[in-house]
Amino acid sequence: NTADSLRSFFFLVELPYNLSDMPFAHLHVHSHYSLLEGLAPVKKLVARAKEQGCTALALTDNGSMYGIIEFVKACKEAGLEPIVGLDAYLAPGKRTEKRANIDDRLSRLVLLVKNNVGYKNLIKLSTLGFTEGFYYKPRLDNEILAAHAEGLIALSGSTRGVIPQLLAGDNQEKALETLRFYQQIFGRDNFYLELIHHPDFPDQQAVNSALITFARQYEVPLVVTKNVFYLNPE
Repeated sequence: NTADSLRSFFFLVELPYNLSDMPFAHLHVHSHYSLLEGLAPVKKLVARAKEQGCTALALTDNGSMYGIIEFVKACKEAGLEPIVGLDAYLAPGKRTEKRANIDDRLSRLVLLVKNNVGYKNLIKLSTLGFTEGFYYKPRLDNEILAAHAEGLIALSGSTRGVIPQLLAGDNQEKALETLRFYQQIFGRDNFYLELIHHPDFPDQQAVNSALITFARQYEVPLVVTKNVFYLNPE
């Protein structure tokens, strides 16, 4: 059960914390199993996190759980708490619908395992994404998210997340509707708005500002991630 470990790494960004004094875990991380995007092998990600002083690490590859067994074993060997996850692709409608030039532009949602029930549900979601929802990518929809949300913690994702996209489009009413849906299926304590530290991406900075305002307005917890694809900046 990683729930207690996971929660110790969440914090509200408006509080005056010195981050150097806080435990930190990367909760949005891609390995080379995020095909054509991630570069780092799983074992090197774990070694790098250990080197940086992390006590836990998540693996959230794009649409798949290919690296999870290797990841858990590597974390256990390194003395890190493994947090199993998935950076899920979301269909714009139903997962069974396949429409060119619409369903190839997919939103995202980061899912993290909280306990054994969540692990089984994440495996089920990953499987259904391939067997029922595949079109360009393995896709989920709100129906199967609601059916298999127990035991999972969800983050709002990158600029391609549903809520970030709606806020960027100044559609706060729909963003609030989406927020309430996620809070209903995952639980209010299990859904976080995600601030991603990419200061070189102007769109990300604008989205972060909108998310902070949205979070304060509706009392939603925030979490900071990096959306890691490489071991080192260079």
